[in-house]
Amino acid sequence: MTITHSTDDLRQTITAENRASFFKGLWRAFQAWRERERIRTELSSFSDRELRDIGITHGEINYFVSNRTIDPRGI
Repeated sequence: MTITHSTDDLRQTITAENRASFFKGLWRAFQAWRERERIRTELSSFSDRELRDIGITHGEINYFVSNRTIDPRGI
């Protein structure tokens, strides 16, 4: 018994549209990373009192920046 597999249907054609979509996604990811870094830098410059006013500590900054949809106060 001989089994033959063809990969012709699995080959993906790289089109200009696919390439553009890839680079747009890459650019959005880069912009999101820069925004997280900007927020992390700004929060790191706050005093303990200022951070306490918004409900986080210096140790929670990285978590907060990475999970901005989560309210650190649990509200």
